[in-house]
Amino acid sequence: MENLYREFHKLRGHPILRRRESLYSELSGKPHLTDEDLMRVFEYKGLGQTHNPYVQRYTQKAFNLESLEDKIQSLKRLSGVGIVTASAILMFQNPYKFAELNHLVWERLKKLYGFEGTPKDKKSDYGIG
Repeated sequence: MENLYREFHKLRGHPILRRRESLYSELSGKPHLTDEDLMRVFEYKGLGQTHNPYVQRYTQKAFNLESLEDKIQSLKRLSGVGIVTASAILMFQNPYKFAELNHLVWERLKKLYGFEGTPKDKKSDYGIG
């Protein structure tokens, strides 16, 4: 088995990881996102383009709320944003505090804890259900 560090080092040049690093540097610490910022997150997640006229309002509100649940709920008010994309937005804004919820984590939550999403969650973010 090859050294884990060498394996990780090989992946550093992968386009998805380069894009993620770029988004970290562009979005980390911002007080709110712009519509253009949100489009870049959608592109990273492989989601379609959706115009959100209230993106500044809801992202600023979410970034200032204390509760993770309230942050997610505020972000889910944006068109095309479900729990998975909301977790990515929070991760890019504060990568030291939040992690991205992907389909593997989602399936694990369902299996271990019986976690189910809302109907909006099931229609967005990879159609997870």
